[in-house]
Amino acid sequence: GEVFVDGESWGAAPQSQTVSTGPHTVSFGDFPGYTKPSPQTATIQAGQTVTLTGVYALETGTLTVNTSPVAGEVLVNNASWGMAPQNRTVNVGAYVVSFGAVDGFSTPRAQTITVLANQTATVTGTYLAVPNTGTLNVDTDPVKGEVYVDGASFGTAPQSIIVAAGSHTVSFGNVTGYTKPANQTVSVLKGASVTVSGNYEDPNCTAPCGTGCAQ
Repeated sequence: GEVFVDGESWGAAPQSQTVSTGPHTVSFGDFPGYTKPSPQTATIQAGQTVTLTGVYALETGTLTVNTSPVAGEVLVNNASWGMAPQNRTVNVGAYVVSFGAVDGFSTPRAQTITVLANQTATVTGTYLAVPNTGTLNVDTDPVKGEVYVDGASFGTAPQSIIVAAGSHTVSFGNVTGYTKPANQTVSVLKGASVTVSGNYEDPNCTAPCGTGCAQ
């Protein structure tokens, strides 16, 4: 740090100079990220050497991290601080705050925050609920019939339908000249895709199964 003696700069420490006898005040310059030492007074006797040391202290602030609406793990510069909320005293400077995974929720993006001296920097990570859904793909053959899921119509096949994870009943509408497919119960897992096919039968068709009939 810069050294001042009786208000006159001597340049950056360390410095050693001959001075007149008597009292002298030594003060110190600013240094980024540090709190400068308090001024010191020394009385110099003839032929005496006096040594003074100024101790710069790192400036600190407070970093507060929370998550919402669930508690997630807090990582600061990739080091885990544990589960939110967290509140710690840190040196001034920039920090990268990231978050751990929580089942059923999307992970908040990492954030860069600057902590200033004697101030509190606050970061909040917001977890978003991931819909507990899957995809139900429904088609019919050899004609296109109306598709129902749990009694609700989704229009004429083919249809790709987002449904809640769990059990669902797929049924089919009437098509003139055909016997509609039987209802089917399927289980859809979260994030999975399930395909259901409904086969309309022509009661007048005598062709072997799977060969079809002339229209």
